[in-house]
Amino acid sequence: MQIEAIYQDGRLEFTQPIHFKTGPVRLLVEVPAEVFAEPAGAAPQASADHRASQTLAGSNAMNMHALPSHVVARLEKRRAARAEILGRPPMSESGPAPTEQHQLRDRAFSKRDQHDGS
Repeated sequence: MQIEAIYQDGRLEFTQPIHFKTGPVRLLVEVPAEVFAEPAGAAPQASADHRASQTLAGSNAMNMHALPSHVVARLEKRRAARAEILGRPPMSESGPAPTEQHQLRDRAFSKRDQHDGS
């Protein structure tokens, strides 16, 4: 469903009243690249590269410039945490020694697998 809204002075306002059943509601906002002001001192090529990377990110890409700074900071913190977690090596199997019940269950599964394979 497409709903028209107007962004002005840090606020996004719908052109007609909207009442959602539940919240929060995730929205995808499409904004033409030409409406963005170039940051002071930014190289035009860097801005073009940034827009290209956003386009390549697909339909889930969000325009970071339209978000409040505290939201952007929280998002970056979560992205850094996710990257750190994904960069970790897989957990090793070494942990607490298996209990006797766990060992019995493992042996039962092994016997079942041997029996099913014969």
